[in-house]
Amino acid sequence: MTSERKTLVWGQEAVVEHLEKLLAAAKAGELDDVVMAHRVFKSDGTFKDIVYGGTEEERQAALARLRATDD
Repeated sequence: MTSERKTLVWGQEAVVEHLEKLLAAAKAGELDDVVMAHRVFKSDGTFKDIVYGGTEEERQAALARLRATDD
């Protein structure tokens, strides 16, 4: 699997728009072969890793890749 690291910095409106597009694509069955991993940072300094799509094995691999970027 090849991957391209992409960093996006968006405001709230752009995030909501992006999530709405993802939801529509998911409902249309367009994300069946996609695995996504996100790290959500809270204002209190904590964070939560969220991984969805794909198989359990693919989700675990995506989570491991996300966590491999930890310093």
